Amino acid sequence: MAAKSIMEQIDPLFNPKSIAFIGASNDRRKWGSWMVERPLRIGYRGPLYPVNLRESHIHGGPAYRSILDIPGSVELAVITVPAPAVAEVMQQC
Repeated sequence: MAAKSIMEQIDPLFNPKSIAFIGASNDRRKWGSWMVERPLRIGYRGPLYPVNLRESHIHGGPAYRSILDIPGSVELAVITVPAPAVAEVMQQC
């Protein structure tokens, strides 16, 4: 099997089939809110999975307590949690 070209390797960054937003928020002053709102605003059609320990819904859709709770596959994870939590979140990814 031939190795993937660099363009094939980075395609999920620019055209992800699904996105998890770890640290998603309903607070419009936070990055976790902006990151979720952007794909909604531009009409992204794939599954969006907001992840937040305390919220059950983010911007009208269901939220998950952990990336491990997401029922589908995740192609791109956007992490907007405080720095001390990043290592654990990356391990879960």
